[in-house]
Amino acid sequence: MIIKERKKPKELVILEILMKRKELSQRDYMKYQHLMRGYEGELRFDSYLKRYGKNLMVLNDIQLKYNEKYFQIDTIVITNDIIYLFEIKNYHGQYYFDQDILYKVPNKEIENPTLQRNRTISLFRMFLKSKGIDMPLKSYIVFIHPQCSIYQTPLNQQIIFHSNVHSILTQLNENEYSGKKSKNIVRVLESSLYHAFHQEDIFNYTFDELQKGIPCYQCGSMETYPINRVVKCKCCEAEEIVSISILRCIKNFQKLFPNEKLTSNIISKWCGDSITHTRCKRVLLNHFTKQGNTKSTYFIKKVDTPRSSTSY
Repeated sequence: MIIKERKKPKELVILEILMKRKELSQRDYMKYQHLMRGYEGELRFDSYLKRYGKNLMVLNDIQLKYNEKYFQIDTIVITNDIIYLFEIKNYHGQYYFDQDILYKVPNKEIENPTLQRNRTISLFRMFLKSKGIDMPLKSYIVFIHPQCSIYQTPLNQQIIFHSNVHSILTQLNENEYSGKKSKNIVRVLESSLYHAFHQEDIFNYTFDELQKGIPCYQCGSMETYPINRVVKCKCCEAEEIVSISILRCIKNFQKLFPNEKLTSNIISKWCGDSITHTRCKRVLLNHFTKQGNTKSTYFIKKVDTPRSSTSY
């Protein structure tokens, strides 16, 4: 059972939007490649979980804080007796350990994931104790890429390779997961999630420097134009209903500029000269709540109808 689904990292989402509207710096493009590789590896591990661990109680992308220190766990599996932590690495190529240092062949030193794992275990254990939870932890580093080889692997580091993910998850799937204690741990984790991402502190961009217009939903090209009720791409000829294109652009604007007020004027500029102000305002009126009746009018998210809480 997937209790908490994995979402695309916010940094990756921001970079994907930005790279359609500006040329990324070398630093940001390398960051994009790193995040994309990591996310693809996590999705590959998720596919194995769904196939071989259907009975597992799983939480993905757990971000927590303890004693003003932040830490993140890729995947947690909770049983009645043990909490399993999985750190996913999508490394490709040949590597080797020399004592506590990890090298990529021939001799490039890279970050040792076992050090990160040890820090995470320590913080997570103290976090659980602060919540009155005393339960054994078992942590694995999963090198998920099928073309990853690591030589001189320490025997005591609980490392899993692509070839034995299936057997590990199948074995875990035979355990019991329906106990009251495990469900309580899930509730504690869900109520303690922490989000510490602020894109303005990481990426440098302004509204004025970004290219205006509607990117193609399929290929990402900015070479699009409205024709009748659709937006069409000059590059791949994909078509999308105009209102859907505008709404997609509005959501992307909110992700890039979460502190900016949503107005019809700014969205009209954001969507480019080919989309009329009237069309933009109509989409805002249909999907958001209007605030004010003057030139300072802006729009906010509509309040969703409350739902009942999830039961396990």
